[in-house]
Amino acid sequence: MNNVMKNLFFPLLGIFPFTLKAQTPDSVQLSLIPDQGANILTITITALGVSDTQTSLMTGSLETRFNLDPTTSTSDEFTIIGADLAGTDADFTLSAGILTGGVEIRGLRASAETITPPGELDPTTGFFEADQHLFTLNRGSITGTGVASSLAQNLTETPFSSTLEGMGTVILTPSGDDFEATVTVPISITQIQPILIGVNATIEISGELTARGIIPAPASPDPYFIWATENGVSDLPENSFSLSSILPNRLVYALGYSAADVPPQVFSNTPAGVQLISNDNGLREAVEIQFTTNLMSWGTVTESQVIMGSAILPPGFTGEVILSKPEPRGFYRLMSTAPSN
Repeated sequence: MNNVMKNLFFPLLGIFPFTLKAQTPDSVQLSLIPDQGANILTITITALGVSDTQTSLMTGSLETRFNLDPTTSTSDEFTIIGADLAGTDADFTLSAGILTGGVEIRGLRASAETITPPGELDPTTGFFEADQHLFTLNRGSITGTGVASSLAQNLTETPFSSTLEGMGTVILTPSGDDFEATVTVPISITQIQPILIGVNATIEISGELTARGIIPAPASPDPYFIWATENGVSDLPENSFSLSSILPNRLVYALGYSAADVPPQVFSNTPAGVQLISNDNGLREAVEIQFTTNLMSWGTVTESQVIMGSAILPPGFTGEVILSKPEPRGFYRLMSTAPSN
């Protein structure tokens, strides 16, 4: 990664602020597995006591989110952000009933979502209550004909939605540096559709959806944010001047200080030159010293400007740094060279 300017500018005392881009967690796509016998929904249509049962094979994917703890291979969250699912067509025969012409299901599509995110998951057992999630048949048609009767359901215009029932499971398995997630979601929908006045058809859909995908291993947390929590500034941007009037929080951290011992200044004029005030704790991050004469074009200080020390100070540095006094005018600044996270 490129080094980024985490801390700006020291004309001996002042600092210009800067902006950092915040991170957002990524969702994880799980694909319905193609294993034989998996992701088959059983559909039963009943009218006036006559029924027929057929199946529809589901394909597609779920967009999900987990709260992964890589040290235990567990998560306490399973959230369904969305789904794009498709089912195969099915034909039903109810020859002895009111829908003698049969019933057809065509172009079946479905979605799913967590009703109130985040979805709860038992990290110990991997079970979750399915009623946290909603399953919707949102495209396709169900049509049937009979003697003086018909069944016509346009799912695009009038979707079938149902809160799920039962228990689902999440299995997390280490896969190299990442984790494989296998999720099983129980499906159970019952829908009543009118055929004639006082006569209804009952459509029952049941089965399980099983999806699998890879959860990338989470990046190691930036030690700065651990320090920021300990120093009460975790909810503030890194460039906030909440611990010092001259140092942004990230530079306080990089220089090895805490909220209890922030110095009033970090450069001092001495007979020997401009001295960087040392910190016995050592630097937490590498720090580069830069110089300008016009506050616009900055560059790493040259060897001729360094009387003692160096232009780039490594993590753990506790030594002395003395720079030449700018003549006739000049400015020094510090920046952390930690990689962007």
